[in-house]
Amino acid sequence: MVKKGEKMDKKELLILLMLRENKAFNNATAMTLQELISTDGLAGYRVNTIYKSIQKLLEAGLVQYGLKDGHANTYSISKIGIKKIGEYADEE
Repeated sequence: MVKKGEKMDKKELLILLMLRENKAFNNATAMTLQELISTDGLAGYRVNTIYKSIQKLLEAGLVQYGLKDGHANTYSISKIGIKKIGEYADEE
């Protein structure tokens, strides 16, 4: 789990960036796992790998569930997740 004070790995940061870039900010615009994996930033990662990272981000409150898309869960970036991206952007 990404705990307070703990650094995210590159893959977790990429997930947050892809959600933000695709404007997945709420229930209606949330993305499925397949949609996330089809983005340029996450192409090449295995579904299971991204799924596990999303679970960590959910537990940390950086990502939240959106509306179901058929049987698939959808995910959006939370306000905390947006703030976390800003913290990483400020690091040099």
